Amino acid sequence: MTNQAYQLPFAHIGQDVTIWPLAKIVGAERISIGNSVIIKD
Repeated sequence: MTNQAYQLPFAHIGQDVTIWPLAKIVGAERISIGNSVIIKD
């Protein structure tokens, strides 16, 4: 599994964030994610 959390241009991203490879993220530059978050596909 490749963590995509820190490769996408989020407005803000906290610590300990995991985004699974097949998760669809639209408008990442307008999304803020807090700490200790997992986004699964």
